Amino acid sequence: MKIWNKAALQLLLLLCCLTALAFVLFIYVMGMKHYPLLLPAVPVFYFLDSVFFCFLLYDAEKNGKGISLKKTIVLRIVRAVGSILLLVAGVLVDRTHLLSFTGVVAVYYLAYLIAESKILIDMNKRNSK
Repeated sequence: MKIWNKAALQLLLLLCCLTALAFVLFIYVMGMKHYPLLLPAVPVFYFLDSVFFCFLLYDAEKNGKGISLKKTIVLRIVRAVGSILLLVAGVLVDRTHLLSFTGVVAVYYLAYLIAESKILIDMNKRNSK
């Protein structure tokens, strides 16, 4: 299986699990009174981030070399700035659920950072053989 196909499946599975966990947590455990208004925007943002990451992987695999350091840094900066903008939008729209929204964004950010690092390490191991 090509690395970008495997990465797309891993990131899609991660996105589905995190989204299901967030909605179960807010609907059944904490109750709807803690539900942030912009919660549905978080999975959408990380889905678009996953598409961008898979596009970079596809391009790197098509060229026959690994993903460059410059592209990796650009990806991480785009994710960090996007997450900050998402947090700012969440604060401006719904100040009452600031803590729960920040927690959700932080969990998604860390999960995607770990998943991306694992995928890039696997890709580098595969290319070094």
